[in-house]
Amino acid sequence: ISHDLVIRAQRAYLAERGDVVPAAVYVSGSKIVRVQELTAAEVVEIFCQSKSAGEELTWLETTTAPRVLTLSSAHLLMPGLVDSHVHVNAPGRESWGGFDACTRAAASGGVTTIADMPLNSEPVTTTLKAFQEKLEHARGKCYVDVGFLGGIVPGEVTTNVTDLATAGVCGFKGFLIDSGIDTFPPVGPTEVEEALQALKPFNLVHMFHAELDGSCACTRHESEGAAPAAAAAAAAAASEDMPKYAQFLASRPASMEKDAVSLVVDACRKTKGRCHIVHLSSPDSVPVLREARADGLPITVETCPHYLYFSAEFVPEGDKSFKCCPPIRTADHREGLWRALADGEIDQVVSDHSSSTSHEKQGDWGKAWGGIASVGLTLPILYSECGKRGLGVAQIARWACEAPARLLNLDQRKGRIAVGMDADFAVFNTTLMTHVDPTKMNWKDWPSPYTGKALQGAVEMTLLRGNVIYHRGVFSSQPQGEFVSPSGTTIV
Repeated sequence: ISHDLVIRAQRAYLAERGDVVPAAVYVSGSKIVRVQELTAAEVVEIFCQSKSAGEELTWLETTTAPRVLTLSSAHLLMPGLVDSHVHVNAPGRESWGGFDACTRAAASGGVTTIADMPLNSEPVTTTLKAFQEKLEHARGKCYVDVGFLGGIVPGEVTTNVTDLATAGVCGFKGFLIDSGIDTFPPVGPTEVEEALQALKPFNLVHMFHAELDGSCACTRHESEGAAPAAAAAAAAAASEDMPKYAQFLASRPASMEKDAVSLVVDACRKTKGRCHIVHLSSPDSVPVLREARADGLPITVETCPHYLYFSAEFVPEGDKSFKCCPPIRTADHREGLWRALADGEIDQVVSDHSSSTSHEKQGDWGKAWGGIASVGLTLPILYSECGKRGLGVAQIARWACEAPARLLNLDQRKGRIAVGMDADFAVFNTTLMTHVDPTKMNWKDWPSPYTGKALQGAVEMTLLRGNVIYHRGVFSSQPQGEFVSPSGTTIV
């Protein structure tokens, strides 16, 4: 088989084996054309007689193809991560993010594909016109591959879903509570069911920000239209000033999330449309999801690194970089999420990167903008925390590579090291540390709760479709990312 790149790794995660093994991966053009597990004798021959026995990764350049990349024993070869939950905030709020900055940050963390959320750009991506405007804005600015999500809001639901699905979006996102953006209002049960029916011919997923409160029309699914007592109490708390984090936390209890998950399950049961719960913050909803999936309903769920790393007990009172919705909860919620992940009841871990400027993080806990800046940190966070809990690389690959690709209908080309897949790789040095310093991370003015943290492992190289796009702090001279869409559709 002809090839122009060979990557030789003492530790490569291969999904078909479900394990880390010595392997040589052969690439032709943008695709993986051969994956060869190495014998013990081949490992000795290749690695013990080369510089790779030390801590360096070594390019063995030749005047003709193939190029050879030999990795050291310190390096883990992973499939490029797929982050299905990123708020690029462009066009319209480039100071908060932007395609150049967000995709560079993603590449530096081994992420080779992101899905851009339909907000907080202006305009929000709820119509075909807005989608075309976003595509035009993003062209030539993407360092990693980018898929796009459409938004579902009240009004012309079926028309907008059909237009956007036909144009090549990878899925849709809707809120069941105020989004914080006036142009992206929440939807109610009728609109949810209409959207799910409209999506079925395209086999696309409807993602849900799953919180309900007493002021939201969605709570009409409760008996006689009365909001639950907990939600009513939360709504009252939310109307007050919030100088303390405990007040903010009380204003968005886990019961709001559980009520919203129940609404989504009801809609999924009626329509059999694909549903996905984003950023699960509490294990309290897991039994509802477990029962739904036992009944064969097509519903999946994600959580995010900040719910797995932080806990409310250690949120500094004055640091609004910790503010997100749903909020970071107590340590018992965090550990419950880890148990659900280990048991396979949470499908994936993605960043929910939602950056903003320092200015937006001013004010009390009720007024400051909610969102965590974290794109590109998922791999070292998971590697650090999994090591403390007896979990390993196989789980990380399933949560951060395979499941997000499957959610977006990109799993025929993304998320695995296997023949026929895109040659997307993260070269992760497990002996180094990632020291989170936004001033040295190609970030903009993005306050982050991870600032100052030291995480185990560091991405040293990222390859996108066989091309090096990041290597030890240096990016490719030109953006090489493409727009990606589900199988059978083309971005127009």
